[in-house]
Amino acid sequence: RENSQRFRIGIFREEGFPVRGVPEGLTPDWLKEVLENENFVVFLDELEIRTYSLVRPEFLDLIILPYGEAFPQRAFRILKKYLQDGGCLLTTGGRPFWKPIRRESGQWKVEECDPYDRYLSELGIKYYQPENPPADFHFDTELLPDCPERMGAGGGSFGLITTTSDEYALPDPPCGNVFPERVPTRSFDVVVEGRDRYGQAVCSSVILARNWQSGGRWCLVGATGEEHPLSPNWPYAARFLRDVVAQFASPLMLYELYPGYACYRQGESVDISVRAANFSPEDRRASLQLTISTEEGEVHQMEKKLELGSGQKQSVEFHWQPEQFESDLYFIEARLYDGSLLVDRTKNGFVVWDREVLERGPSIRIQGNYFQIREKESVITGVNYYESERGELMWLKPNVWRLAQDLKQMRQLGINYLRPHYHHSKWFRDYMKYAHRGDLPEYFSVADTTPLPSERSLRIFDAIIQLCQKNGIIYGGDLFTLVPEEMGDPRGWVGVFERCSDPEKIALQMEFLKLLAQRYKGVPGISWDLWNEPENFPFAEYLYPWVATMKDVLWESGDEHPITVGASLGVEESCAVDYVSYHGFEVSDELEKRPRQKPFILQEVWMDEDSSLKGDRRQRERLIRNFHKTLKIGAAGFAPWSWTRQARLWNNNRRFPGERWDDELGCCVREDMSVKPAGYAYQDFIALISQVTLAEKIAEGRFRTSAGELWIEPENIAGLSTGRWGLIHLKQEEILLIECTGFLTENGQEILSFEGIEEATIMAFSRDGQDIRDSSEIFLKADCPGKLRLLRRKGVKRTFVVQTNGREFWQVAEKQICWENNYFSFKIEPDELNYWVRLCS
Repeated sequence: RENSQRFRIGIFREEGFPVRGVPEGLTPDWLKEVLENENFVVFLDELEIRTYSLVRPEFLDLIILPYGEAFPQRAFRILKKYLQDGGCLLTTGGRPFWKPIRRESGQWKVEECDPYDRYLSELGIKYYQPENPPADFHFDTELLPDCPERMGAGGGSFGLITTTSDEYALPDPPCGNVFPERVPTRSFDVVVEGRDRYGQAVCSSVILARNWQSGGRWCLVGATGEEHPLSPNWPYAARFLRDVVAQFASPLMLYELYPGYACYRQGESVDISVRAANFSPEDRRASLQLTISTEEGEVHQMEKKLELGSGQKQSVEFHWQPEQFESDLYFIEARLYDGSLLVDRTKNGFVVWDREVLERGPSIRIQGNYFQIREKESVITGVNYYESERGELMWLKPNVWRLAQDLKQMRQLGINYLRPHYHHSKWFRDYMKYAHRGDLPEYFSVADTTPLPSERSLRIFDAIIQLCQKNGIIYGGDLFTLVPEEMGDPRGWVGVFERCSDPEKIALQMEFLKLLAQRYKGVPGISWDLWNEPENFPFAEYLYPWVATMKDVLWESGDEHPITVGASLGVEESCAVDYVSYHGFEVSDELEKRPRQKPFILQEVWMDEDSSLKGDRRQRERLIRNFHKTLKIGAAGFAPWSWTRQARLWNNNRRFPGERWDDELGCCVREDMSVKPAGYAYQDFIALISQVTLAEKIAEGRFRTSAGELWIEPENIAGLSTGRWGLIHLKQEEILLIECTGFLTENGQEILSFEGIEEATIMAFSRDGQDIRDSSEIFLKADCPGKLRLLRRKGVKRTFVVQTNGREFWQVAEKQICWENNYFSFKIEPDELNYWVRLCS
């Protein structure tokens, strides 16, 4: 109390306490020495740090746990209460709260338990381990102004994330997995990012989290070992620590930045609101800066001075009226300054409706048992999708900046089909009324009160449709799964069927379809999924007539986009769908045995795994196995559920484990947008299959293409030999594409070989339709470190390290190669496994 005017820091210190994950010299005494000149600093021993009357935000502003992953186990409940009440926390290395230590018989001992289940998930902390450690640490110098842009060295690091919602006991979703109650209450910034040698993000090594409900701020440091931002041997370690504490010391925050519409039309003015909060017991002044930018740079800036009373949360409004919108996509960033220090920022954006962008979207047509996408591709390589921080709330209060980043990243990975569940705006009211006995939280007050969407809700649909077209992605979302009570049962989809049996509900659905048809019938890249997972009622009596009715409404309204119904067991081909969609954990051999007159896709493939490195690797192997099998049985598409792990979801709901399951289904990227091992594997296989236009199935695992034949996991091919077959595309005797293990020979002559791990997978494809030995542009890679060799009948002028999805590539560096006796070779280092090598002759 005597030091209430100073920032008060409590540092845990116990003689002989175990240390894990921090560099030598990072001690409680060093931390105090750096901080005590500008702050009030006190040590807390193991008894004091679990004393309720001491560990409270009114007495201590910040608690530092200096022993890395080790923490005093008996203090956990007190620390959790302190954090829930708005206290600040700094952890110093590795996974926070990973090694619970307690004193027994005079000795420090580690509690035997699953620390993630018992401790991290209780706080909404998530972690992952990258396959290779970062080569360098890059600093956010806007929030850490006294730090350099990069450390110049890398080291061990876990990636860390916090949930973006508060812990809250949810009612069990009655008819599916939906979690609208997980509304945003906190955010996290990656303030130190681990990157590989080519600048690609590897992990979020240090995050700064803010909770605008409680006022709490956390800084979690995932770096481990001697190369560490808090290593006293690093010249900038003290500056880094002071910068972090300066962020803690400011009680000001920003949240809920939204434009009036997610999509504007030319001539309209833009209204923008953002909320600012002061968690100090004193009045504070601040400066709020708002910038509007395009992908090319800043176009407008506004600023307001704020007077924020003690504990006040204030809504701030901005207005922008450009003479003309010069871009189809704008980003908004609000930045809050406490004096001259940037203490918080938040982003959103909006789309501008642009017919040219929409008309350039990817076309999709049925071609036999496959598709014709962009006039060449024949296979859907898709994902199911909820935005990570908002989930279904993206249909109520979207973050267009995050949507745009996600779709851009999907394009880079090669995704050509996006399937989100559409949540009708009034559904939020009706679901909350059912699940919460009529209570409607304030967050949902903007939800529509009428069953047909308002203009505001349609503009959200507009934004997502246009962003898909802009990135060459087919929009394939379902329409009548999460409906208002006037269109069906709002509880969900499992075991309900009123939506296809009640004439009054069907009449309103038809009106909704007419709205969509009028709006989007000229947009090429759309396929409508009418309903997700209808189950447990007679399809022939109810579902199939309903599908026919819906299709008739669309066609009569001028909308001829392909339609489907996503179902675990699929629907019969007699149904009026244009293609059949299946859902499941694995790709079933039974699907191959059914006679086919229409394309079929694996629309939801569930590959849930935990976030450990072993879990990530298991998920990658499952994706590879399921993708191979999808192609082998003649399916025309594949889409994991889902694109990303979800920052909004908690993993400690033991009564309803479906919430954690939904999170662990995230397959391609993590909550911080770092790419998972399965995401890189998917990109590789998309790069391969995008080179092939499939025409028809000849036999099991053998397919006719526009150029020749594609073989999938054949037992043998005359004249060719390898360790294990994956894919090979042949044009007579020319090899256009190959995925195999170890080596490839033709009549005993080596074509491709790998020195290193015997079971390494090697891949190669040409982009000009020529044999890989003669092509003027080929791409190669392996999934293990070693040396790759290729026979060439033509020389090679230049080689580059690139990332590619098969349609586009991004050069990152030149590559050294060796040339000897018509073979060229190059080394693949451990941190190059997610890259290809491009050869140009």
